[in-house]
Amino acid sequence: MSFRLKAVIGVAVIEAVLLAVLVLSNLQDLRASYTSSVERRMVVANRLLHASLRDAIIASNVATVTEVVNDVISTGDISFVRVRDGAGGVLAEAGVLPARPVVHQDRLDLDHSDSFEQVLPVAVAGQSFGQVEFGVDVRPLRGLVAGSRNASLALSALGMVLVGVFSWVVGGFLTRHLLTLRDLSRQLAEGGYGVRMPVRGKDELADTARAFNAMAEQLQGYHGELEHLVRERTSALEAAVHQLEERNLALALLNQELGEAKLAAEQASVAKSQFLATMSHEIRTPINGIMASLQIIGRQTLGPTAARFTKVASVSVDQLMRVVNDILDFARIDAQRLVLEERPFALRQMFAELELMFQGLALERNLRLHFVLDASLPAEVIGDDLRLRQILTNLLHNAMKFTSLGSVQLGARATLPAPGRVTLQIRVQDTGIGMTEAELQRVFEPFTQADGSRTRRYGGSGLGLTIAHRFAELMGGGIQVSSQPSVGSVFTVTVQLALPAQAAASVVAGDVGKATAESTPGDDDAVAAEPPRTWQPDPGDADDPGSTGANGGAVDLAGLRVLVVDDVPEAVEVVRGLLEDLGVQVDGAANGQIGVERLIEQLDRQPYDLVLMDMHMPVLDGLGAARLIRQHPRMANTPVLVALSADGLLVHRSTCARAGMNDVITKPVRSEVLLEVIERHLGAALRARRMGDANAVLPQEPAAPGPLSSSLA
Repeated sequence: MSFRLKAVIGVAVIEAVLLAVLVLSNLQDLRASYTSSVERRMVVANRLLHASLRDAIIASNVATVTEVVNDVISTGDISFVRVRDGAGGVLAEAGVLPARPVVHQDRLDLDHSDSFEQVLPVAVAGQSFGQVEFGVDVRPLRGLVAGSRNASLALSALGMVLVGVFSWVVGGFLTRHLLTLRDLSRQLAEGGYGVRMPVRGKDELADTARAFNAMAEQLQGYHGELEHLVRERTSALEAAVHQLEERNLALALLNQELGEAKLAAEQASVAKSQFLATMSHEIRTPINGIMASLQIIGRQTLGPTAARFTKVASVSVDQLMRVVNDILDFARIDAQRLVLEERPFALRQMFAELELMFQGLALERNLRLHFVLDASLPAEVIGDDLRLRQILTNLLHNAMKFTSLGSVQLGARATLPAPGRVTLQIRVQDTGIGMTEAELQRVFEPFTQADGSRTRRYGGSGLGLTIAHRFAELMGGGIQVSSQPSVGSVFTVTVQLALPAQAAASVVAGDVGKATAESTPGDDDAVAAEPPRTWQPDPGDADDPGSTGANGGAVDLAGLRVLVVDDVPEAVEVVRGLLEDLGVQVDGAANGQIGVERLIEQLDRQPYDLVLMDMHMPVLDGLGAARLIRQHPRMANTPVLVALSADGLLVHRSTCARAGMNDVITKPVRSEVLLEVIERHLGAALRARRMGDANAVLPQEPAAPGPLSSSLA
């Protein structure tokens, strides 16, 4: 519905309501006025007739009554008059008489009656002499009221028509202006900022048109400014996009170069790892031959000069082996391929072995060596004992190397940070040359010593402390150092270890040593160092008169059959030299394929008890040979397979375990380590055979391949 139609309808409705109220009010007033006038006339007529006819009616003077009645009718105000005597007879009558009996009416009923009738009784002292009946015809009055009503309605209709026409004209005028404003607003919204509304006159519509034109001019100005700003920003954005495309192209080229560099680095890392593994194998193999040969020569009866030079050669080879081990350990850490072992070991026994190891060096340098073990120190823990031993060996070796007078002291204590865990704190203190603050800042840097001149004076690769520090960090701790020149240095090692399940269940905070001592069989002294755990007979064999053999009181190895699989003949001769004097039969095989064939050939003759398998060989390497051996139905568990590894980087114990190996020995092979491996896997059967059990056989089900024992040299 348009605004124009709405305006017309609204005005018409309002006009109709107002006219209806006004007409009804006027008609009511007019009706009331006519009714009141008639009623007053009837009252006057009543009084006149009573005064004029009373005496004539009492006197029954018909002539007088008739004369008065005719005079009243002649006035035209009364429609009829009838006079009755006391008996009801008609004395006189005139006018238009009604056919029905006359009924007295107190009020005029203009809507339902055609006449207004009155009955006037004539009585004296209560005696009725007659009555006068008269009435007025109200139909003309009703017609007059109806005519007034019709005239009012006609005038109202005419007013409504005039108002409607005026509203239609005015609404059309307003609507045209509103439609024009609407159309111009739409054009303005669509970007037609040049539109203007015509201005006519000085009324409100003209003011509205001027306001609209002012708004359009402002919007046109803003639009121009915005277009200018957009053009500037678009140009800047296009330039930025161009620069971004150039940078993306450069970044893509850089990513390509980085990818190529990463690939080259990965290839270089693999090549480095392979090179280090190969060099480790090539270096350790001849060192293995030299060290084993020196051990065998040391067993012989030598003259003073030969014995002295044999000792010098052994010390030199040991130093060379330490340097090689440091370099390979550093390379292993740098390549992030070092995996810590998690296995139980006797902590106090390790300290006892370290004390025994360095006691001779302390005596040679005229130094006092003290090991102080706190009562809280557990007897057995779970961790990588080889790496912990290497950390302490480096620290003790450095302490003695840089101390010419005084003492070296090692102290150890333990705390419980969480259930089942133990924090080990070891303090190595010396009275050596010490270090300055500047030297302390670079003490853990690789290939350096605190003072460069000390490398020439004291020797060393400069990697020992770096490796020890990295090992300690890998074990959840670290190394702190404090030092004063000419006073000495203090190195504090912190490592996180686990407790065995039995010990962890019984540990009470602050009483670690007692709990672990109770859970470790045979550890009667919770504070004193344990004796070295190297190839000693069990306590049950101490009184056995037959417990002496060629290896100095250990179990008798006579009759033990060992196959050494190595492509280097000298390596086979080294093992043969270490074991033949103990009664062991040692055979060799040049590669893994020959070794597997030799084992199968001897299954129904004299099967081998132990196989020492080199890892790197032509035709078939050690891992491949181990898998073939374990796949054979008769060799799934026997013989015992021990890997001989000169690989300082790539070979992991878990890899050997998955291939079916029972243990790993790192070259160079030391006699005590080799004997410890034999004791671990074959000791019980060998002692049973030594006790005289002719039917005793070597174990047919050795420990299943899994977490390997500690046999790294």
